[in-house]
Amino acid sequence: MNNIRQRLIPWDGAVRAGTITDDQLSKIRAVDKVRKEQRKETVEKDSDAYRTLFVGSEVESSVLESATRAKRLDVVQYILVLLGDLLDGIPTLSKTLSEHDDPYRPFLSLLGQFSNDLESPIPLLTSTVLTSIISGSKDASKNALETMPKLLHYLSTLAKSSDGGLQDIAVLQYSSLLQGKKSRELFWSQRSETIEPLVAILKSAAGVTNGDSASTLWSGFEGAAIGEGLEDEYDIIPLYAQLLRLSPKEKTTRLFNIFSIQPPFFESKFITAYEDLLEDLKKLSEMLEEHTKTQTTFDEYAAEVHSAISVGHHPIETKYFGPRMLAKFLIMNKASYARSLQKL
Repeated sequence: MNNIRQRLIPWDGAVRAGTITDDQLSKIRAVDKVRKEQRKETVEKDSDAYRTLFVGSEVESSVLESATRAKRLDVVQYILVLLGDLLDGIPTLSKTLSEHDDPYRPFLSLLGQFSNDLESPIPLLTSTVLTSIISGSKDASKNALETMPKLLHYLSTLAKSSDGGLQDIAVLQYSSLLQGKKSRELFWSQRSETIEPLVAILKSAAGVTNGDSASTLWSGFEGAAIGEGLEDEYDIIPLYAQLLRLSPKEKTTRLFNIFSIQPPFFESKFITAYEDLLEDLKKLSEMLEEHTKTQTTFDEYAAEVHSAISVGHHPIETKYFGPRMLAKFLIMNKASYARSLQKL
């Protein structure tokens, strides 16, 4: 989205072409590329005008509808990113927009027009805005409940994608939406679209998304009937147990707790009777060894610094790494290394 934020839109030309009005442009400029505090003050001071700008009124189209009719997709993308930023920084804006008679119509129109265009960022930006408005306002109105199935359908296409980044977006937006009973019931009613892809992600055991997916499924269903259905249809309990067994964090925590409570246990022969503990120890040792191979030792780093070839590519490089190495060089009384490091 940063590349969209940085675009230079010829706003005056858009006004001359009739894409947007002078009044809409003045409202956009008042909140575009200004400090967050100024944005917040401006929107809260004239909230009705900004509701009209983004979702329209009985007598005026929204800026998104006007730009879409004019086929100015660059303006549509820019406004969606701007609105997303405003929703993130102004908590009251989602409630203000949701109080419109039909707040989701402009966004559903965009979602419908562009959801099949895999190259366009518009549906992704639109779903983000919709999610922010519905979840931020805790809207359970008829408008919101009619919008949710269409939004859930689109998010399900992201969850089914082979792109891990799109899967992450779907899971995060699901998590934001599943705050109320009605939204969870809608999610469950569309389970062939919504739940099955998440279960597939969990079964793939492929990284951080698993934890988010597991959390979404687990916390999203507080109703007993839904919880029972989840287990009956998807055999979810064994799947979660398997995920826990695969988790390095779980293995480490388990072994640490046993070691802390019963240190003699590890020194005795009793541990050999527990194959699962031995398996955890072996797996963690292998993971640690593999991770260590990718790290740069202090001696290697010192040699690179001294030869002036270090380019900051180290896996352990963080904002703390350089200062810590500099301090270590100074402690070792090797000022020449410190000076070389400073030059790099």
